[in-house]
Amino acid sequence: MAFEVRDLSLLAYTGASDGYQMWAYPNADEDTVTSSGYFNDAASMLRTGDTIYDVPSGITYRVTSATGETPVTVAANYAAPGGG
Repeated sequence: MAFEVRDLSLLAYTGASDGYQMWAYPNADEDTVTSSGYFNDAASMLRTGDTIYDVPSGITYRVTSATGETPVTVAANYAAPGGG
């Protein structure tokens, strides 16, 4: 399934203008979200250092490049014990 920006939900933010944000994304189809550009449609929302929580798998991803332009890149950060 292709990324749908409407499925990306902001969970928390630090409140600082340069702070980090925590997002949730229901990746039910187990797409490869670490593919460069997967989150491009959210480029204006994401910032380098933000965290995206993959709801079904329990994996978190760190946004490694997001300048407000494409491509947006992410890297796996942590897999929850038992995941999924």
